[in-house]
Amino acid sequence: MADCIAIAPELPFRAQVTELATHLSRCMPTSGDAAASKEFVAGYEAQLGEEGEEVEESKRKEVIRGIATKVGEVGGALEGQKESDVESSHLLLQYVLSTTFSGEEYEQVIRTVLEGLKKGVEVHGQSGRITRLEVAARILNNTYNSLPPSSALRAPTLLTLLTALSKFTDLSALPLTPSQLSAATDEWSLSASEKSAFLVSAADIYRSTSNYSTAYDILLLALRYESKGEVADKAAVVAVLDEKRFNVDGLSASSGLSGEAKELVGLLGEEDAVKAVKKGEEWVGQQSAWIQARGVPQFTPEIILRKLRLLSLAHICSTAPTRSLSYTDISSALSIPSSDVEAWVFDAIRTGLISARISQPAQTVRIISVSSAADRAFGKSQWELLEKRLGEWKVAVSGAREAVREAEEIARRGPETQRRYMPDERRGGRQEGQQGQGQGQQQQQGRDREEVAA
Repeated sequence: MADCIAIAPELPFRAQVTELATHLSRCMPTSGDAAASKEFVAGYEAQLGEEGEEVEESKRKEVIRGIATKVGEVGGALEGQKESDVESSHLLLQYVLSTTFSGEEYEQVIRTVLEGLKKGVEVHGQSGRITRLEVAARILNNTYNSLPPSSALRAPTLLTLLTALSKFTDLSALPLTPSQLSAATDEWSLSASEKSAFLVSAADIYRSTSNYSTAYDILLLALRYESKGEVADKAAVVAVLDEKRFNVDGLSASSGLSGEAKELVGLLGEEDAVKAVKKGEEWVGQQSAWIQARGVPQFTPEIILRKLRLLSLAHICSTAPTRSLSYTDISSALSIPSSDVEAWVFDAIRTGLISARISQPAQTVRIISVSSAADRAFGKSQWELLEKRLGEWKVAVSGAREAVREAEEIARRGPETQRRYMPDERRGGRQEGQQGQGQGQQQQQGRDREEVAA
């Protein structure tokens, strides 16, 4: 089938119906029966009356509505001899729907088709038919782009598209940033509650693919439209699951947090991260039922304590006066055995919290740098530590400048000055060599005089 968008305006209405009915016949359980497929197409053609007769508007709507309903019943009509046939048929269907209906009627038939596509995505996702899922994703993308920017239909279309992509990819195929999503949702003709519900569903899809960072950002966006305890609690859970997220200031400002979630966020933002580990150990023991009730298998007491221990490690690294910590210091702060210290340091390095070097013989960790995410607060002690390190840096810079100045002075004075600064051994060796050379010349001159005298 050729590109239907290009040929649709040139096809009479009857031919458009025949094309759509022929494609639908391939998606029916009787698609292998040629006679049954022919009868199926003839049924739609018969509704249009005799060839050459003008089809009334009401009859057009009735026939096309029937086709849209059948598309919904057969899971979005994603079957076909070739994937390109399926996509082209849907392009034709979009054209026919947009030229036949308008307003609420158009929204209704589009929703019917979207429901069918959603059903087809679920079926093919379970069976692992990737090619059909890819076709569904392209169809949904075309549908989304064909809708006006303010259309409320963009929300369910995008949600179904995300669902389709999540079945066979990590959603990287759709570079949708939170800022782009925010700009789009602001335009949709939906209530704040409906926008929030859409964003929560989108965040659930991203969380299901372990894309916790994007899921968290989307949940914060949902809270902007509607501050609800359920949404805020989900954001708290995702913040813990995101292994590289240690700053939850955006969530702390939310007033929708429930009691348990508020306590959890409080632990993550505790100024004394070492004390937070002790409190966290008690908290997970008391709130095991709440943790399990979140319904997220990855959200466990162990994952909560891991986050708190990493924050504690970063905290003691950032406040270490000598930029060096012993295994004992780390073991005590994290409430772990000394044998596990290296594993936790490697984990902190991997997540980008710290940069450090481990000395196994000395049982110490040399801190090179610490991420700003480790800063719980910046108070008097932090100012004092900063002043101390700036003083050390000033001394180091002064020493380096003095060394450079001396080197430049030596270079300026030239070779004589350089010889003056040579080690004594090298200078003495050169003098002895010069004396020996002079004695040899005197002896040679004496022999020459003797030969002349003879």
